[in-house]
Amino acid sequence: LDTGHLMHTNPELRTADDAVDYIHAILDRYEDLSMIHGVHLHQSLSGPYIKDCIAHWQPTAGTYTEQLWAVMGHIFNIDTHKPFRSHRIHELLDRLPQLEFLCLEQISGTREEHAGNLAEQVLYLNR
Repeated sequence: LDTGHLMHTNPELRTADDAVDYIHAILDRYEDLSMIHGVHLHQSLSGPYIKDCIAHWQPTAGTYTEQLWAVMGHIFNIDTHKPFRSHRIHELLDRLPQLEFLCLEQISGTREEHAGNLAEQVLYLNR
């Protein structure tokens, strides 16, 4: 289960608690959650950016490399891989009876930023 990628399917989400409610609603569709053994935990609340891209998107001209870098910029703006900032995350994790792996999936620019993101995520995971 990739929490941030699931958030991308609903550009109306504005807060981490909105995301928790949304993920609960998606999980509620399944009778058996035992097939979920791992979670990639991160937050990507990029709905406003996605909506703006849809409204104003223009194809990128240039070489393949220039187009690739333009697309990568969009990907990093959509798939932000930030700490999941909700103490309610345990509601979701506790629903997964076979959970074995929890990956704190963060993207950062420096070691210091990465350490800070991981420390922040651990704060939200502490009960």
